[in-house]
Amino acid sequence: SLSCLPPPVAMIHFDSHPDLACPSPSVPARACFEPRKEWPVKCTEKKCTIALDDETSEMSRNLYEHLDLDRSGIAQWILPLVLSGDLDFVHWVRSAWADQIQ
Repeated sequence: SLSCLPPPVAMIHFDSHPDLACPSPSVPARACFEPRKEWPVKCTEKKCTIALDDETSEMSRNLYEHLDLDRSGIAQWILPLVLSGDLDFVHWVRSAWADQIQ
């Protein structure tokens, strides 16, 4: 938690793309509230997901390690901060030449 900062907390994000992708279904919202916690991981042939019901898993990852390995990658890193209540506003500033999203 960013409790050392008085609310509301705003972020100004300078980038050519917003990094505002929703966390994939393999990332439970609960993990957004404890991003540094090591969550047990359950893997199949196609992907690994956080296994909230499996505390006996031999492998674990924190939220950001999991997002980094996810198909959407690091484009998901901002919304967990919003979901957890640590961030109230996000202002995305992009250059005029950045035309990935109009």
